[in-house]
Amino acid sequence: SSSPPPAAGGRSSASWTPTQIMGAEAECVGHDWYRRSITRAHAESMLARESPGCFVVRPGRTQDRVVLSLRVEDTFSHIEITSDTVKGLRGEPLTMWVLGSDKERYNTIGELIDYHRRIPIEIIGKQSVCLRDP
Repeated sequence: SSSPPPAAGGRSSASWTPTQIMGAEAECVGHDWYRRSITRAHAESMLARESPGCFVVRPGRTQDRVVLSLRVEDTFSHIEITSDTVKGLRGEPLTMWVLGSDKERYNTIGELIDYHRRIPIEIIGKQSVCLRDP
């Protein structure tokens, strides 16, 4: 029997299981804006009656990404949030998060979402929009 990996501070985590939530999803669980089991079509039907800027985050095709589904004007935009490993100050690998082809990197997906509540997301051919809860 394998023991759980040590948690912060060296203590083992009692809640760890071999099917532990990993990657991008682990960053999102517990946030009101995350919908763990919806598809693109379901996200669009949820957002259809909402105003521009309303959004949900849903699972992506792989563990290292999730998708921001967003109401924009009279349509929807689906933008991947992906991980990018960069070197920290001491050369250690750090996971940062990126929205689509944006150059900006964020420490957490929550930080990325909070940033775009204040600073609009620019979508080619559409009006820029700030994120807002449905």
